[in-house]
Amino acid sequence: MILVALYFGYSNIQHQHRMSLIEQPQIHDFYFVDYHLLAPTTDAKFRYLPLKVKSIDGDNVVFKIGNIGHTEKVSANNHVKSDAAMHRNYFRKEELILPVSQLHSLAEQGVIYDIARPNNIFIEGWMVMHLSELNTENSGS
Repeated sequence: MILVALYFGYSNIQHQHRMSLIEQPQIHDFYFVDYHLLAPTTDAKFRYLPLKVKSIDGDNVVFKIGNIGHTEKVSANNHVKSDAAMHRNYFRKEELILPVSQLHSLAEQGVIYDIARPNNIFIEGWMVMHLSELNTENSGS
């Protein structure tokens, strides 16, 4: 019983830490969202998508939009497993632009349900970008 409580406590602390990343977005961060709530005309069934921060332009964050949706909220690991983010069609061609000031409220509303910041070129051991991408600016503003 104590181990279960410790596990859930630790998981909650990790989640809160990841969500605190929203205060200072960086290029290459992955946001996991209910995209149907952002764009109601999109697929309501496969609504849980990753967004990747492409750039930060002043007060706006420019995201690449994931092309592979899930029917339920899944972990960062499930979104990027098997180096999925490295596949050519992992992201759509169109982009999403959101004001930095709106990110926190989207997280509070549950639209953004998780965030992952790559460690080097990996998230949870899965490759999410090419090594050459590390040369790009890591933070905006």
